[in-house]
Amino acid sequence: MFSRVEFDRRIACARDAMASAGVDLLLVDSGELLAWLTGYTVSETMCRAAFLSREGDAWFTLRALDEAPCREKSWISDVVGFADTGFTLA
Repeated sequence: MFSRVEFDRRIACARDAMASAGVDLLLVDSGELLAWLTGYTVSETMCRAAFLSREGDAWFTLRALDEAPCREKSWISDVVGFADTGFTLA
């Protein structure tokens, strides 16, 4: 994948765009943009998102079974997994 320096450049680019638009929090759930910004994506899973604030650490939320691969491939260390039971998609 890409180096942390490259991801830092991408994060800075995203935060510059956020500042220009007056946005405090970016929610990323598109597979292509997840890969670009975080280095991780799951093509089959719709229930996942990365959150990037203009300041502070980013975090990722996704199915618990995808936590380990996400931690391995992404620069984001705050990865929150949820169980597959107890919810439905409308």
